[in-house]
Amino acid sequence: MARRFLLPSVISIVEYHLIHNSKIGAERMIWLADEYGMPALLEKCIRQMDSLEKAKKWQKSEEFEKLSDKSRSLILGRILKFM
Repeated sequence: MARRFLLPSVISIVEYHLIHNSKIGAERMIWLADEYGMPALLEKCIRQMDSLEKAKKWQKSEEFEKLSDKSRSLILGRILKFM
């Protein structure tokens, strides 16, 4: 709705809620952050990948295929830090 009516403030409010109060899984939140342009949420979720196993699991998920090239590169950069 925020994109449709050009209301970026709504996206900021949703991003704040997702960062601080949401119980949605990390995979879904990364997709939401990528899809709706929420850089702080994207960074938080990627930082939560604290093991190579979690990163590899995420890389193999369906949601990973839906991400933009930029978000994929951030995730793969995080994976490289574990190697």
